[in-house]
Amino acid sequence: MQHDVREARAFGTQFYNVGVIPDEGIAVNHEQPIEAALVILSQGSGIPIDELRKMNVEGWVPSENGVPTINNREELEKLYDIKNKKSPPSEERTILDEMLEKPRLRNYNSTIQEIREATIEQVRLIMSHEVISIEELHEFFDSPKVLDFIKKIGLVSPDLATLLLVHLILYGKSVLTLGTEKHLPLVEKANLLEVIGCLMMTEEGGGSDIAGTRTTAIFDNETRQFTINTPSRKATKAFIGGAAKNANRTVLFARLILKGKDYGVHGFEMEIRKNGELIPGIKVKDMGKKLGLNGVDNAYVTFENVRIPYNSLLDKFCEISKEGEYIAKEGNLDPLTLVTRFLLGQFVSGRHTIAYNSGNSFSFLTAVFGCYPPSMSKFRHSKEMVDNLAFSFAHEFARPIYFGNNLKNHFNASVMKAVASQMAMEFFDKIINLYGRSSSPHHYAIVRELAEYQAGLDATKTYEGDNNVLLQFVAGKQILKLAYQEYLELTKLDFSLPSLQKKLAILWKYISQNLFTKELPYFLLKAKMLELQKSIANKMRASGGKPELVKRIWDTSCQEEGITIAKIHAETLIIKEFYKKAKALDEEEKSTRWMHLFEIYSWNICKRYVPHVKIPDLSDAYENLMPQVLELLSRFDLKMEWLDAIIPKPSKSIPFDKFDNVAYELSMNLSCAL
Repeated sequence: MQHDVREARAFGTQFYNVGVIPDEGIAVNHEQPIEAALVILSQGSGIPIDELRKMNVEGWVPSENGVPTINNREELEKLYDIKNKKSPPSEERTILDEMLEKPRLRNYNSTIQEIREATIEQVRLIMSHEVISIEELHEFFDSPKVLDFIKKIGLVSPDLATLLLVHLILYGKSVLTLGTEKHLPLVEKANLLEVIGCLMMTEEGGGSDIAGTRTTAIFDNETRQFTINTPSRKATKAFIGGAAKNANRTVLFARLILKGKDYGVHGFEMEIRKNGELIPGIKVKDMGKKLGLNGVDNAYVTFENVRIPYNSLLDKFCEISKEGEYIAKEGNLDPLTLVTRFLLGQFVSGRHTIAYNSGNSFSFLTAVFGCYPPSMSKFRHSKEMVDNLAFSFAHEFARPIYFGNNLKNHFNASVMKAVASQMAMEFFDKIINLYGRSSSPHHYAIVRELAEYQAGLDATKTYEGDNNVLLQFVAGKQILKLAYQEYLELTKLDFSLPSLQKKLAILWKYISQNLFTKELPYFLLKAKMLELQKSIANKMRASGGKPELVKRIWDTSCQEEGITIAKIHAETLIIKEFYKKAKALDEEEKSTRWMHLFEIYSWNICKRYVPHVKIPDLSDAYENLMPQVLELLSRFDLKMEWLDAIIPKPSKSIPFDKFDNVAYELSMNLSCAL
């Protein structure tokens, strides 16, 4: 009995019906499955069948962790060894390096209590080794040490990264920067983990809308105390990380009420647990199991007549006199404005972190995909690897876009956080789907590991601002007001239809003169942005120039175009940085590979937003890059030991490049059938 190999993808049950490999014409005996598998493996790998017979048959069956034996692991490990000999790691080993090399606790076979206990123990272990301090995170956020710290805790576990940064940044940095000298001992205690903190800002009725905070802090001058209350269900503090079990202190944002007057939102540092028991008047509802980040103990929190002393007020910007008068410390500036500016800075740090770790997830996924190819031909795998590498390097080179503390970096951090975190989820989906299409249980094990990481990162789409809201914000506040001023050297912005038509004419003329330049995708994306602005301008004409109608039209009819404009804006920033870096690296290395990667990335992005555009022939770029994919992969700051801790190292490895287009998938499935 003979069947085409392509008709038998699932060999677990169909194995005995396979009688021939049509491409080779080699008959196999379906009554002797092990011998049949060895014949097929020999033909596919070029390994003599006698050598295969000497191998332990257990080497062909899935191990307990299910990792495929046919892979690029050994070759990649050699490349990493060569890289480390040429350029030894400059930093000293820390506890984080040790943690990265240890097997992870898997959420899928652990209870929520086990996951939480393991996560808080990781926090205690890191803080006991004094790896980083709150002061360093505040003053040197862009430094190599801090970035290395953020990257490594993200690779250890998204749960660890979230819980630890809630304590260090959301709590510790808030106390440091909103408080005064009397609050500094709390910062030191947080560094030593003598206290564990959280941040209570988000409310059920308004999310992260700080100006809409409903929780109240009423000051009584006779007792010099504040009384904290949750006046309505909408004022319930929601999704507070660390509050369900671990945190014993918090920075609370509430409306300061003095002599019946509302002075706006202020920060208060207060105790929420003593000796493990909640302070009377504080109620906490554990949010329980979630789709991801189950190591973070999120909770709803309410307050009923909870009294706290005057020194709980984080009083950098204001104070209350002994006579009970409110005094602003910063001249005529409204303290609420100053508090809001501070929170903006906190958000920017969080958005930096999310964009940065989203970029790190691209290189991590590319490393997994490169090391353990799914069931596909070597040609297709190499081509997919080129696309993945282009994507990963684009986001690695994009980091200068959003680091920094000025207003421009705030806008860039907002849009890059939204775009990078969304792209990371799409990248996970792509890689998981490629593994999921395989009929091999080997690859289902990898899907399981990657899906768990994806679940942990999924929350970043709403952390520090929902992605769609951020894109709308950037489109409304940044793009429509400031875009193209530098590019077209305009002294006065005019978004009337004639002006947009004129800009488009200028841009298309420039494009026509640069049809064969590598920068063409950049200008095509700019033109698409102008066309979308033109569409918005058409809709705005109905407002007659009335501000209230302009806002209504923007809110109800222009959000889709606005979000797309913001996404394209982010991509033009990425492409611009990628071009500069690729050009510099090619000059340094006397190569063309970086510009090839740039072309592949920029045209793929261009095709996404300008679907009618005709992509030029990139076959030369792929042909140049495909033999180099593993060498390029080894340039990422990753180690095989880190990868082994996430995707367990197989007991035996057979080089992937020994298999032809058909035999790889065939052998993967046959090895599972034995």
